[in-house]
Amino acid sequence: MWRMVKKNIILLISLPILFYAIGYVYTYRLTDIYGAKMQLLLKQQDTYDYQDPIYKGLGAYGAYMDVRNQIRILQSRDIIEEVVERMDANTSYFIKGRLKKKEVFGTLPFNAEADLFNPSGIQENPIDIYVVDEQNYRGTYFLNETEHKFEGVFEEPTVTQDFSLLLTRNYDFNEGNIDRVVNSDYQIVFHSNDYMIRHFQSTLNVENLEYTSILEVELTDDIGMRAKVFLDTLAAVFVNHSQQSQLEINQNTLENIEKQISEVQKILIKIEKELLKYKKDNDIIELTKEEETYFKQYVAFTEDERELNYMLSSVRLLENYIRTSNDERLLPPSFYVLKDDEYLRSQVNEFYNLQLSISDKVYNVSEDHPTVDKMRDELVQKRKDLLTYIKNLKLAIESQLAENSKLINRYKKEVQDIPISSQGVDNIRRELDVNNKMYLFLLEKKTNTLIARAGIIPQVQVVEKAVSEGIIGPEKNKFKLLFLLAGVVTAFILALIRKIFFERIENAAELADASVYSVIGGIPYVKGLQNPVVVEDNPKAHVTESFRTLRSNLSFLGKTDDAERAAIITISSFFPGEGKTFCSANLATILARSDKKVIIVDFDMHKPKVHKTLGLSNAKGISNFLSKKMDYQEVVQSNRVENLDVITCGPIPPNPSELILKKEVKELIEELSSKYDFIILDTPPFGLLNDSIELSKISDIFITVLNTKFASNRGLRTIESILDKNQDVSVGMVLNGIKQSKLRYYYSKYTYKYSYRYSYGSGYGYGYGYGQSYGENEEQ
Repeated sequence: MWRMVKKNIILLISLPILFYAIGYVYTYRLTDIYGAKMQLLLKQQDTYDYQDPIYKGLGAYGAYMDVRNQIRILQSRDIIEEVVERMDANTSYFIKGRLKKKEVFGTLPFNAEADLFNPSGIQENPIDIYVVDEQNYRGTYFLNETEHKFEGVFEEPTVTQDFSLLLTRNYDFNEGNIDRVVNSDYQIVFHSNDYMIRHFQSTLNVENLEYTSILEVELTDDIGMRAKVFLDTLAAVFVNHSQQSQLEINQNTLENIEKQISEVQKILIKIEKELLKYKKDNDIIELTKEEETYFKQYVAFTEDERELNYMLSSVRLLENYIRTSNDERLLPPSFYVLKDDEYLRSQVNEFYNLQLSISDKVYNVSEDHPTVDKMRDELVQKRKDLLTYIKNLKLAIESQLAENSKLINRYKKEVQDIPISSQGVDNIRRELDVNNKMYLFLLEKKTNTLIARAGIIPQVQVVEKAVSEGIIGPEKNKFKLLFLLAGVVTAFILALIRKIFFERIENAAELADASVYSVIGGIPYVKGLQNPVVVEDNPKAHVTESFRTLRSNLSFLGKTDDAERAAIITISSFFPGEGKTFCSANLATILARSDKKVIIVDFDMHKPKVHKTLGLSNAKGISNFLSKKMDYQEVVQSNRVENLDVITCGPIPPNPSELILKKEVKELIEELSSKYDFIILDTPPFGLLNDSIELSKISDIFITVLNTKFASNRGLRTIESILDKNQDVSVGMVLNGIKQSKLRYYYSKYTYKYSYRYSYGSGYGYGYGYGQSYGENEEQ
């Protein structure tokens, strides 16, 4: 892990810094969110004592003040729409900066009013405003991807094809402020009512404080002042709404009483006229005492019949409401005639409360929610119970009416015995008394209702006015830390991915830790080579010392000092361009300088490089011998290095891989073994061709050259799986291209300038070709 950190230190430092910078810019562009809140008290008890029984007769008053219903009303579209209209908040004003656009409220140098001819195109579409001077401005907006420009004068309407715009200055422009105004870029956006309603509904939060009837209302907005103004306006609208609902109930009752009083008045006037006319026509002065007694009884029972009929009418109205009421906003009729029936009154209130609860539940959950279905079943059962009770009540009233009718008929018969003239007066007076009592009864109810109306006050009280909470979000420091953390995590993940999938082995110690085979050498990276045989030109250099170490380590792999025959060393690599020929030439040279007879045989007949590395001719070589065109003595060339002979590739044959399999190869090796101490076979990459594996079967040592450009743990596993198949040869690993430092050799995956590289293309017998060769400025 420490090695991973060191290798990726730039990534691990730079990526978190980059992410933090991105987070800084991101949070800078974020719009500050302001908060405002207020508290409302529901169902305050600031009423006179005599009003309580009056309110009890005005419908489901208690259910109306249910807290949950009030929360729903407070968040309803109608309430918020009224607030939006009162605030006139359909226009947004912005000041445009280089990196962000800031919305302001009431602080722009001008106000905008517009009559939109094309609302669907202009609403939510920004209009840029640029102040030209004290009197003039110009503007631009885009519609259907087309830019529209216009010019206007402050305080005068500017008419375009899409709107009529009037900009009025909030203050006079003068030399002291005109420069600031002219150099600022402004923007206005006209919103639809629906947009603003959705905006405020989404940011409005209402909570009921535990164990109280206090509602805490909180609003978040891009502008703190607008949030406070909205809550103040919302409080005023909601308080008025709570009072208006009570006034509607009171007004419904008052209108019903007025209608009945008007009818009774007409009847009284008619009866009084009839009585006067009858007395005048029949010269009647006064009735006898006995006649008055019968008449009073008749009037009393007739009055009872009238009241029973009125009660029956009221019950029928209530029955109709119970059967047909499906709207939670419908107020139940006043049934104060049945003032003694507390059971009926409580059941009606429960029925109305259940209607409101279902409506409130549907607002919070879906229509088909199990709780809603259960409440609807309960409502159906409650309706059945009420209708059954009302049916029985109607039967009872009708029974009383029947009994009362019998008594009326009895006294009517007694009255009939009175002289005709007296009986007529009694009949008229009876009707007059009944209607007088009914008139007095209705006047009393009207007076009570008017008194209650005068005492109606809002059932909502503002406990705490709207106050601004300042900036409540977003948490910019938290965002910056999250971006920084994301940068650290991303850098660590990338470093881990590089380690698992792309890490290069960079020094001999790492290769030794990763490989099951012996690491016998590490060759440092040398830049700007003039002569590939570096051990010849730089005997004291690090690279020369590394080849001396490689020479010494050969003794740990196999037979290297047997006087009877030479040690056969095959040198190859898995990929092209890893430096196998470079290692072959320099190893042969360093061995020759230690008074050993050495010969290099270039078996890479696909892409020969030995002759270029050692500066020899390639006119004849191993291909001529294997083709039986020359003896081996004819193809051996001497080198400028003493004790070093070379057999180059010679002309590239059309079938190099087949030539490797010929018996002449073994014969040549046996012949050379008696004359040399070391035979070094330079072979093609075994990751692409099988020639190296075939030649390793006749070798004592198989040296695999890896380069830090390609060496990775995954690649090493592949190399080892191939080498494991050949157990008859000693295998040694050499790492080439190690970058140097003051303390040790390092690898670097950025080193791509080393010597030569294989490239396989067209133009050769088996589809292989070569890229560049050593040149004047080529590197290891």
